[in-house]
Amino acid sequence: MEARQASAQFTQWFLTAGGERTLFPASNTKEVDWVHNALLTNADLSEEWLRSALLSLPGDPELHVALAKFENNPQRADFLRAFGLSRLPKDPVMCVRIAQMLLEQQQPKLALTAVEKGLLADGSNESAQHLRIEILNVIQRDNAQGAADP
Repeated sequence: MEARQASAQFTQWFLTAGGERTLFPASNTKEVDWVHNALLTNADLSEEWLRSALLSLPGDPELHVALAKFENNPQRADFLRAFGLSRLPKDPVMCVRIAQMLLEQQQPKLALTAVEKGLLADGSNESAQHLRIEILNVIQRDNAQGAADP
């Protein structure tokens, strides 16, 4: 009987969609939470690691934006960023994290799009408010430098 329960538990875990699947059958930690924590706490994740994570979570916007930094082809990098932005949930915390990634990738206009989506979900989110000001300052500085360059 115990073997049947273990087999049933494994089968249920195996058939669970990536966003809802836990790390292993007896775990309470969802795979998506573990991946997002790794993105947040480890700036040195490899392209291979990100691509492997994307196999389990193919629609995850954070993974697409994170992968864009490794892309040498500008069109493919733009596609990854646009794909990630199009899938942003109404979650100000995730929007801020993605905006920060985009700002690090020197994409302030896309970062502004992400942070503003987060503010639409929760206009009182202080992290999003502060990041929006930072992004606007970067855009203003870039525009001033562009105007000064011949």
